[in-house]
Amino acid sequence: MRLKDINAEITFELWMKPELSGESPNMGVGYIAPNNAGQAYKLRVEGKQWKALLRDASSGKDLNFHLKRGCAHLAEVMQVARDGSALVKIIFFNGEIVEIGDVEIGIDERMESTAKINGIRFNGAEELGKLFSEKCTLK
Repeated sequence: MRLKDINAEITFELWMKPELSGESPNMGVGYIAPNNAGQAYKLRVEGKQWKALLRDASSGKDLNFHLKRGCAHLAEVMQVARDGSALVKIIFFNGEIVEIGDVEIGIDERMESTAKINGIRFNGAEELGKLFSEKCTLK
């Protein structure tokens, strides 16, 4: 699953540039937070963190408003330019972040037959489980 597959009411697509020259963020999904010092943001993607500035500082007012509300959000680095700047899509959800642990799904004959009826091709429950994992995990 990709961030573009999620239908959210509040979304931003913003170009951001790294605060330090020579850095550039990795593509992937993560979080963004305002930095306490100045107009920079902390962009955290797949365990790494970058300080970034908005190319268009005027769009920071709306972004800061939604970040300060404390609602759950996700940020995806969708594109990285040669100069290290990145197109970041940020989507906001209603309510706070809810942490859940791993979810285990048992696959039975009914699920297998439903998958076959819906045209999903697989060989056995293990392969069907891998397909479900690919479709239901944010990348």
